[in-house]
Amino acid sequence: MRPYLSDKAKFLLSRVDVEKSTDYGAVKRYILQEMQQTPCVYLDKFQSVSRESTETYHQFANKLSSLFDYYVESHNVGSYEELMELIVYHRIKASLPPFLSRHVLALESSSTLLEK
Repeated sequence: MRPYLSDKAKFLLSRVDVEKSTDYGAVKRYILQEMQQTPCVYLDKFQSVSRESTETYHQFANKLSSLFDYYVESHNVGSYEELMELIVYHRIKASLPPFLSRHVLALESSSTLLEK
């Protein structure tokens, strides 16, 4: 896994307890937590990523799947219904006029609109 990590992720991995470093899930959670990626960052990356010329379509599909997984996990989605609500929410938000979109973004930054 180490060759595929960024320099920052490699540094973070070097700080992980040796016993926990063999648990992929624990390492993944730790690195993501330390890098403090927001759900919006994951959504933007998912929507804007493009296939590299040296990348197969299978590799590109895996990259897209990973980004979408990170996005869903960052929202703590636990069911199909919650996933559908999240996707519909972002689709509606994307269709808002600019003044309403700015207002919603301000509300999101001060609180979590999607929490129940």
